[in-house]
Amino acid sequence: MLKMKKIILPLIFFLLTLQIALAGTVTRSFSASTILPGSSLTVSLVVNVDEVANEQLYSIEEKVPTGFTITDPGTGSYSGNTIRWFISTAVDITHTYTVSAPATEGAYEFYGTYMFGDDPSTSVILGSTTVNVGPECTEGSTRSCGSCSSGTQTCSLGVWGTCIGAINLNTDSNNCGSCGNSCLTTHTTTCTNAVCNVCELNYWDINGDGTGSDADGCEYACTQTGNIEICDDGVDNNCDGQINEGCLPIQTTDKCPAPAGFQYDIPSRVRTEVGGVLQYCDPLTLTLLDTKSVGSLCNNDYECEANICAEGACTELVKKIEEEIGLLKKIYCWILHPLDSVARDTCLIS
Repeated sequence: MLKMKKIILPLIFFLLTLQIALAGTVTRSFSASTILPGSSLTVSLVVNVDEVANEQLYSIEEKVPTGFTITDPGTGSYSGNTIRWFISTAVDITHTYTVSAPATEGAYEFYGTYMFGDDPSTSVILGSTTVNVGPECTEGSTRSCGSCSSGTQTCSLGVWGTCIGAINLNTDSNNCGSCGNSCLTTHTTTCTNAVCNVCELNYWDINGDGTGSDADGCEYACTQTGNIEICDDGVDNNCDGQINEGCLPIQTTDKCPAPAGFQYDIPSRVRTEVGGVLQYCDPLTLTLLDTKSVGSLCNNDYECEANICAEGACTELVKKIEEEIGLLKKIYCWILHPLDSVARDTCLIS
């Protein structure tokens, strides 16, 4: 029997403790901890129901300090300085009520109790209990306010005024997203939505990791001199992280390698016959290329089979001579008949 008691008594104690642990709670908070005499105060009672305990109902009794006037009981019913709630369907909810402060300054204590389910025992409401009635501050005094304590508030008529001059962590480039996070450390100039962006002049985000908080920002220092690379100057002209990209390698000779059967290299721009095909040494690539036929685009005479490049195209010698003779004939007929178009046309076809 003694052994049975030793087992049953701790078990009963455990069950009672478990019931208490499973009980819901009611917690109080105030809209302000200090209010001026006669001003309004909102009181919130946050109800947290323990679903495990299967609580179906609860009641709250809140006592307002003497001197305070209940101006709005919310969903509760009140008599004198007491507000009561009796809820038959327990759910998580916040009850609020409004009171008006007394004229007498001082500290005032709020007190209330609650109970859940059929348990007749009550618990004291948790949270804040004291409200000070009186001025928040000394007239004319100041204090820091806002993000990173960058703003200033001034006391006027017993209350703190608007915070003036506080920085905005979403837009301040010296405190972007958090105090002291300067965008300049990543060579960015603008803070948008608490993220540094827009590269500083002459800095570039070459690795493409962006300018966010986990990136190294605009890590590449470069002064742009143009959008196109200048070959062989050893400078990254377009600031893309590459130097002289797209340029042909620097040539150390101005000759094309001697083709099979030749004893010497072929100088650039020189034409020669290789295996029965007329070729020329291209000065840009220093390779032998086939000469171009009539009508092909060209830049130099040596590129063409007839060795004549006229108006950007390879031309035959005979055709070139005919064009020049035709031009001379037009000049001659104009000189003979400057005013007579019929005679001039006859001259041209004769």
